[in-house]
Amino acid sequence: MKRIKIAPFPNHNTSEDAFEFVKNNATKSGQQNQKKKKRTKLDIQVSVAEYNNGERRVNFIVPIIAEKTYLAIFPDPIQLYFSQAITQFNIAESIRREKFTEESMKVVDEETYFLDSDSDKTNELFNIYLQYRIGAIIMLVCSVEAFVNSLIPEGYSYTNEKGEILDKLNVQKKLSLKEKIENVIPAITSIDVCTNHQVLKNRLIQLNKVRNEFVHLKNYDSSPFSRAYHKLFKDMLHFDIAKHIEAVKDYMNLLKKDFLVPIE
Repeated sequence: MKRIKIAPFPNHNTSEDAFEFVKNNATKSGQQNQKKKKRTKLDIQVSVAEYNNGERRVNFIVPIIAEKTYLAIFPDPIQLYFSQAITQFNIAESIRREKFTEESMKVVDEETYFLDSDSDKTNELFNIYLQYRIGAIIMLVCSVEAFVNSLIPEGYSYTNEKGEILDKLNVQKKLSLKEKIENVIPAITSIDVCTNHQVLKNRLIQLNKVRNEFVHLKNYDSSPFSRAYHKLFKDMLHFDIAKHIEAVKDYMNLLKKDFLVPIE
């Protein structure tokens, strides 16, 4: 599955006057800092840059400080989460297709294999496969929740079922993702996913349900033979992650045109 382009965050255009003003002042500031012998710890900075295509943009720069200091433009977190979900899904699929047969033995016929383990240790390859699939589901929902929250405008208020009036912050914090998708976002965008895009909406709700079951795992140790616990993992192994990745992409692009664009 193709990864998507990740835009800077923020990514504002700037006028020529503003660009020249910031560039000149930043140059003076940089010359002064070079005179200081002691290396200071860098914080997140604002960048005004002119790119090869002539575009001038205002971005954030994040320093990664280790043995050296590396500077990078801050990425859009929603696109970052979504791209991470694709990466984890792709790795899991690669492990299943390319590694399982290599590290297993045939037990019944040419279609049935056993991934080896010992008395006190499970198969590391299978564990990694599970971790990447679970990670893909969790990061996918993180991207949806961040996206939905980003659509709620300043000054917005919402009256919940109890008659409480919630401001933007409390809508983001207190309402479930399901309620935001079904009630809040249609009111803000005038796009009724419940009526006109029901299949899409149902896939988002199902995705969130699966994610919640893993994040809020309950009573898994009450019995080693718990059918609910094993069913959860069995359902996850058969969960069509690719279809739900496409659903998330379609939902975001429906509400924000060309927000998720594959890398060519």
